Amino acid sequence: MPESIFNEIVESIRTNEGLTKKTSERLLVNLLLNKDKLDEFINQLNKVNQLISTCKICGYLSENNKCLVCSLDNRNQNTICIVSTILDAKNIENANKYKGVYHILNG
Repeated sequence: MPESIFNEIVESIRTNEGLTKKTSERLLVNLLLNKDKLDEFINQLNKVNQLISTCKICGYLSENNKCLVCSLDNRNQNTICIVSTILDAKNIENANKYKGVYHILNG
């Protein structure tokens, strides 16, 4: 029984882009062998589930219906950067150079 549950969880983890079966197994074993780390991971996932969503305007990370980028008055609303994923927009934001807004395809 524990092995079937283990395999079920591994398959669930694998549904995330970029995670192989081997990586998923390592992650799960690591968490199982360190209950404090497992509890912290669960707490962080619950926080993501409760507090983070996507902006209704652009699709970026948000705690409300509108993200920080769309909320700022000093962003150029006439310059729209179309990106594939939230990570693309996040990388551009981390460079602190772009002053426009985004449209995230998430496709």
